[in-house]
Amino acid sequence: APDWLPRLTDAFATSAVNPYLAEGGVGLGLSIVKMLVELHGGTLEIDSTLGEGTEVKVTIPNPWTGPKS
Repeated sequence: APDWLPRLTDAFATSAVNPYLAEGGVGLGLSIVKMLVELHGGTLEIDSTLGEGTEVKVTIPNPWTGPKS
């Protein structure tokens, strides 16, 4: 659900109302990804449409070319 998107990168976040009913995992994956991407000066974007799917975009700057002007 779109209202849940801002919390997807929170540590231990699950989509279930009752966290004990969540399927697999402990909710660390996306929080670790976000931390690593930001440490490299990048961004993590998540967009989801119910019934259509989810798009996750990771952008990390290329250190050999420098920032775009």
